[in-house]
Amino acid sequence: MSDESTQFKQTVKDTMRDVQHATRGAAESGRGVAAAAQETIAGAGDNLRKAADKVGHVVSEGYDTFSDKASQSYEYVRESVKSWESELESIIKERPLVAALASVGIGVVIGMLLHNHRDD
Repeated sequence: MSDESTQFKQTVKDTMRDVQHATRGAAESGRGVAAAAQETIAGAGDNLRKAADKVGHVVSEGYDTFSDKASQSYEYVRESVKSWESELESIIKERPLVAALASVGIGVVIGMLLHNHRDD
């Protein structure tokens, strides 16, 4: 019996040693997986930060372009209105009677349009 008991104890010790080795291996694997996950998350964070920077840059460029175009359009319209104003003023000075009759005619047409619109 003592031989069986010794053999049993040895088997238990071997099993315990195998379990300890397996536990250490699993713990090391778990640490490896955790480190890999941290690296992946950090990389994703960097990629997200870079993408956000690119989006911000594109939006900023778009705003600058829009602002420039709006400013150019404003200046064009302003110059056009000044030109029309000068032309209209010179026409009125050259032919005041025609300008007055045209104004009355435009007023009558607008009045008729508004009056017909109210009847509907």
